[in-house]
Amino acid sequence: MASRINTKSCVRFDHLTRNYIRGFVMISFSRLAAALAFVPVMLFGQTAYANSIVNGDFQSGSLAGWTTYTTSGGGLTGSTSLDPLTFVSFDVDGNGSSSLAPRFRVGEVGSYTGLWSGGGIYQSFATGAGSLFLSLDVAAYLDPATSTTSNGAGGLFQVYLDGVLATSFDAGSIANGQIKRQELSFSEVVAAGTHELRIQMTRNYFSGWLNNTTTGSSITPVQFVDDIVVNAPTAVPEPAITLMMFSGLALLGLVVKRRA
Repeated sequence: MASRINTKSCVRFDHLTRNYIRGFVMISFSRLAAALAFVPVMLFGQTAYANSIVNGDFQSGSLAGWTTYTTSGGGLTGSTSLDPLTFVSFDVDGNGSSSLAPRFRVGEVGSYTGLWSGGGIYQSFATGAGSLFLSLDVAAYLDPATSTTSNGAGGLFQVYLDGVLATSFDAGSIANGQIKRQELSFSEVVAAGTHELRIQMTRNYFSGWLNNTTTGSSITPVQFVDDIVVNAPTAVPEPAITLMMFSGLALLGLVVKRRA
């Protein structure tokens, strides 16, 4: 009799255990499915960042990706063929290492009126919605090899995002042989779409004012721009998040297959 009771108890216990495990699996499956439902939100809600600027370090030795412009009455270089816009190896950021950078010599052209004139470069780029971070290095230099005196205006550097002034640096007066450097940076919340970055350099003196038209010697300082980086949000998900999503979907498929 005792043996029969024990057998029934074991059968009942086994039945209850199976029901408990089945219920636990069903609950776990429901929770898993609910959790995975949020994976696409996490995936596409994750903000990834990338440098959106083309040829920001100018190591191509060209202005590829950029468009030049001049302001009213201004110029980017000297007014003669002795002073062209060129690329030279220069330590723009002051870290002791030189690299290729565009050399400008901005200011008024033609008659002197004292108007802040010159020009610059601009580039359009696409971003997602979020915070944009920009940094670049600028420098003004009065070369003692071509000049014998100081100058009252090393150059005014202005950075515009979508036509709005974001940051600037005024080199002010500059001594012969002096280099004035500055790292410019700013952050801005932007909407998804196409944006324009414009870097402008102006002076209120002549551009490329040559004191020797044979050798091209100039008492006008030159301006450099380098290492332009725009870390902007993109619509591309992070690789780790993408892996997480597909791993979750694979696990969900496995559970569904086993239940079937």
